[in-house]
Amino acid sequence: MHVEAQLQSLQQKVSQLLKNQQQLLKNYVQTQKELDKAQEIIVQQQSLITTLEQKNAALQLQSPTTNTVEKQLLEKRIDGYLKEIEKCLTLLNT
Repeated sequence: MHVEAQLQSLQQKVSQLLKNQQQLLKNYVQTQKELDKAQEIIVQQQSLITTLEQKNAALQLQSPTTNTVEKQLLEKRIDGYLKEIEKCLTLLNT
């Protein structure tokens, strides 16, 4: 009977491992879906930023009152936004 007890214990452990594997697979699928959604949002945000940058550049060309300091501050803000997006992409790709 000692062997039977060991077999039963082994079967229970294998059963638990299978349940754990199924749960991990579900978690993986959910995480992958979340990642895909986040990547879609990033692409949309990048597109929006590009559009806004183009509109901003056009407006700056039309506005003769914009001085150099204002342009530099605006460029720094845009650069900051781009760096944040790059950080997000780096985190998603790791």
